[in-house]
Amino acid sequence: PNNQVKTKSTFDLFFFLLIEIKERFLHPDIIQGLSNMLNSSIEDVLVNTCNAVDLLCRRNSHMQNELAKYRIIEQLTELLVLDSSNSI
Repeated sequence: PNNQVKTKSTFDLFFFLLIEIKERFLHPDIIQGLSNMLNSSIEDVLVNTCNAVDLLCRRNSHMQNELAKYRIIEQLTELLVLDSSNSI
């Protein structure tokens, strides 16, 4: 439970900052971090990361293209086949 609270608080802060500084997320290390989180076996991390990518890419074709270069969009597509009732 404590890890869940920590994860939720971290992502709440992350989403707030994300709205304010979208373009700074084009740094390759940040994009690689998103990619790593999309490979997580923790469902909450996957859901929150998908939400972060949604916020980054919404109405921003430049960001969509940049994330596509790093296979983020491909990773999101691969997540569509996962079943949350089974372990990842």
